[in-house]
Amino acid sequence: MSNILFSIISVCFNEEKHIGETCESVVKQKFKNFEWIVIDGESTDNSIDILNNYQKYIDIFISEKDDGIYDAMNKGISLAKGEFLILLNGGDFFCDKRVLQGVAKYISETNKSYDIYHGDVILLDDNADKTICYANFAKNKNIDIKHFLKGNGIPHQGAFIKKKLFDSIGNYDTSYKITGDFDWWVRAICINKAKPYYLDTLIAKITYGGISTISASKIIKDELKKSLKSHGFKKI
Repeated sequence: MSNILFSIISVCFNEEKHIGETCESVVKQKFKNFEWIVIDGESTDNSIDILNNYQKYIDIFISEKDDGIYDAMNKGISLAKGEFLILLNGGDFFCDKRVLQGVAKYISETNKSYDIYHGDVILLDDNADKTICYANFAKNKNIDIKHFLKGNGIPHQGAFIKKKLFDSIGNYDTSYKITGDFDWWVRAICINKAKPYYLDTLIAKITYGGISTISASKIIKDELKKSLKSHGFKKI
């Protein structure tokens, strides 16, 4: 297991009131063979102060203006040296200190033969003290276009992706404001036939953010249609 290097990429920008939990969940991991890359969008609140408290654990720390979350994610991906990447952004956190240890074991047992290892996540309310829903992918072990045509994706907070996959098919499309990860999954799995492997385990907890607004909901719907259409699929 120790020969697996993970890259944890954390993107943040202002009002990430649970950034401390994100940091704690990373530094307390039992499995230590990882690098931690933090890309901040030049926050003006106390996010930088909190991150500075963990500076000795952060391998790469960049704070500068960007063109949105997917631009920031792409920066982190381009800098990553790990064999497998996970995007654990500000406000997201690993469910316990043995997550990386468990995932490394799964990857080793399957001889690293899959492109994506993904597990379950829990969506919490904004205060991180109440569960809104539990995203379980047990029924989606064989993910295909039908999964995506229903508007489903794979939470990036619960997925470990081979760096070589990003190298071969490209990073996130920054023309998307909210659903760039959905578009990338369609491109990776449905178009380029990347091989996903479902892990029957809980990976991360996610705090609910701005996607609750009506305007954001419309953007999501429009972007999902745009993504599927661009790849030659019609929503069912």
